[in-house]
Amino acid sequence: MNLNCDLIRIEALAVVLNKSRESILRDLNAGRIPPRDFNVDSKMSGWKLDTLKRWNPSVGRRLNMLLIALQ
Repeated sequence: MNLNCDLIRIEALAVVLNKSRESILRDLNAGRIPPRDFNVDSKMSGWKLDTLKRWNPSVGRRLNMLLIALQ
């Protein structure tokens, strides 16, 4: 696994969910979004794409499309 390719950052999740970063953090703290898979430090944290696909398949598809568009 290449960490740089498979890491979904909070900003990408916010774009796909059409929410602010702060709103994503509130949902994360409330348990409405699964905990992050990686939390190296404040600048290097996020989820595996597979984790978010299992949590919400629609969000996973949208994130996948975003990753393809950014390549």
